[in-house]
Amino acid sequence: MKLVFSGVTATVDPLEPVVPKNVPDGVRIVVTAGGNPLSAADAEDFLGGPFEIEGELSGSGLPGAKTLRSETSSLLLPIPALNVSGDYTLSNIRLVVDSKPVLDVTPQQVPLRVIEQVLITSVKTRPLTLDELKKRGVVFDGDDVIGLEFTLAMTLESKPVNISFPVAFDRQGVAVPQPLKPPARPARTGVGIDLPSFPTIVPLMLEAGDGVELPEIELPGGERVEIRIPSVLVIPGDVGFLKQFFSAQLFVANGTPGGSGLVVRDVSATIQLPPGPDSVPRTADDPLALPELTTGIQEETLPVTGVGPDGEPGTTDDNAALAPGEQGQAEFLVRGESEGFHTLDFDIDATLDGLVTGPI
Repeated sequence: MKLVFSGVTATVDPLEPVVPKNVPDGVRIVVTAGGNPLSAADAEDFLGGPFEIEGELSGSGLPGAKTLRSETSSLLLPIPALNVSGDYTLSNIRLVVDSKPVLDVTPQQVPLRVIEQVLITSVKTRPLTLDELKKRGVVFDGDDVIGLEFTLAMTLESKPVNISFPVAFDRQGVAVPQPLKPPARPARTGVGIDLPSFPTIVPLMLEAGDGVELPEIELPGGERVEIRIPSVLVIPGDVGFLKQFFSAQLFVANGTPGGSGLVVRDVSATIQLPPGPDSVPRTADDPLALPELTTGIQEETLPVTGVGPDGEPGTTDDNAALAPGEQGQAEFLVRGESEGFHTLDFDIDATLDGLVTGPI
């Protein structure tokens, strides 16, 4: 007969736990007999009764060693929320029955790392060109331009534009209508917004102001008449300048260390635009606004995803889960309503997987 003796061991899972600051967590104790892990009920039968797990926690954020204790017959040793990041140590972890140690947990010391933050964020803004706006499906309407009123003349590309046409006045100084078509529209380059109408041209005779006597001149026939100055009033029409549009790219990275097993998923970001002088958001005096796209108004909340194998953000192969060290991104389009420096804020929501206590 061959009789095989197999020992009972207990160890910690994970061996190097990582937890975020101010988040309670724990470590799982794995009890193995004959090469097979035992459930909490089996461990209780094997150890001869209800058991507890105890251990000491020490580190820079604690005034001294603190004893941790599990619930009765639970294989989870809870770790309280720690408000100081840094390196800690779990030591002398043991299984206790009736206040007596019955099984030591190996290793005797377990390093515990408390990290400052899980999400590492940054924002990059830049103005967009007209071609980039068209590619992103921006719809241009009256809200996207600023109207300016010109009085008498304008120049295009620093070159004067001369429009010549005949005007006849009768002897009473009244303009005689001429059956003429307006000249061709002058060529222009720029942002691609044309004048909505050709300039209005009104012939008129200038008159003297109050209290001003016009001198007389002698005509070749000897007749003396007052000086008359024929002129035209040119109203160029409405000219609109496209407001400036910006790309606000938000980058969110999983800042947990490699090997921690902590995964961030389902990250979303909500943009918060600054209010105007009335301190009330989403009113007419706000310095920034969300533009209209071909798919509707730019959404306030967008998913933040990692770039997939195609290397292009916003495609079907993007990743909703970010492993340690991986980064996701989202792009918001913003229209400037007034000059100056304005602050953008983002509210970020995500789910953290990998903690012993479950997702948060």
